[in-house]
Amino acid sequence: MKRLPLCLLMSICMIGAACSGSSTESTSTTEAPVDTEAPAVTETTAEESIETEEPGSLTEELAKAMPVGDEEFLSGAVDSEETALCIATEVVSSVGENKLAELGITPASINSGVDSAFPDDESLISGIAGAVEKCGDLESINQNLIFGLSMFVPMEPAGAECLDSLLDEGLRVEILKGQTTGITETQEWLDGFFITLFTGCPEILTSTVADIFGESGAACMVENMETEDLVMIFGAGEEETPEQDAYFASLIPWDACPDILISMLAPFFDDDYALTSCIIEEIGSETIYQLMLSGDDGDDLYTDAYMNCLFGGGEDAGREWEPIETEWAWSSDGQEGFMAGCSPIMSLIPELSLYDPMDLCGCILTGMMKDVDEMEYYVNMDQDGRDAAAEPYFAECMV
Repeated sequence: MKRLPLCLLMSICMIGAACSGSSTESTSTTEAPVDTEAPAVTETTAEESIETEEPGSLTEELAKAMPVGDEEFLSGAVDSEETALCIATEVVSSVGENKLAELGITPASINSGVDSAFPDDESLISGIAGAVEKCGDLESINQNLIFGLSMFVPMEPAGAECLDSLLDEGLRVEILKGQTTGITETQEWLDGFFITLFTGCPEILTSTVADIFGESGAACMVENMETEDLVMIFGAGEEETPEQDAYFASLIPWDACPDILISMLAPFFDDDYALTSCIIEEIGSETIYQLMLSGDDGDDLYTDAYMNCLFGGGEDAGREWEPIETEWAWSSDGQEGFMAGCSPIMSLIPELSLYDPMDLCGCILTGMMKDVDEMEYYVNMDQDGRDAAAEPYFAECMV
């Protein structure tokens, strides 16, 4: 698995970049006239022009430094000169001119054209975020954030709506602060961001996990794991040590969620869940996960397990299901197909170790055949539908 992308949030330029830029008038003054014959005189004139140019107030210079309409600056919040002036006014008002001067932010420094490091000062950082919150187009910022994140994690309508609310409840301010200081490019900040996101919007977490572990496996993992552990696993990369890989594998609730690997691997075996279940049992779920983390394809292990399951034995090898012959019973092929898919899965569930898989599956099938049409089951239902159809009879047979 790869590290969570560092650039998956919106592109909010640091305000320091704006503070270091020179004005349009300064740039145009330093350009050499086309017809001049004395470059040295032109340079002197440019220097004199810079020296004699009077900067405006701190608020005015801050406002002029903001690129109006730039979607990459403050995530497009500065949509007009009025908005720029509002943000600048709020920053100066909340932080104070004296404090800004102490931090090296003055009308002259903004106009100097000299790059400088952005001050790491909490009052300034909070002042900028607060100014954007008061003056910016917050709906537009939210839309930009949601769109940017949707390029890296699944974003269904429900998830987008949840994220929009989460941004309004304070996450947007934290993002603005992080982008202002540049710490959003650190793994520590990203881990914290995703923990907040997934805790506040578990539907986004489930959709993200489902891309790898399947829908049912994802739902089970989200229910049985801490959000922090899931974020850590998704942050695992190829540089992890074997010891770390083993630790990550130990966090997966294999026993509680036996269909995790089935959902992942079944597509490689023509969606044959019975065969896939047998292969997983042959190799071992933790071994398979460690192969995934290490990048080893494990071809030899899979080939041996495939051949053993396809042509080998197993606990129920040679034990055939005797089809029921009544007016409501399915065809012999239909009954045998159900049993072939059901019994290997039941044998993998630790909580059912005291039950005989063939007996339990036979009980489920006998009850289900009375109410569920065979063609409906095999033709019109997907795997989730078949599981749902069998669920009531499974409960009855466990009594």
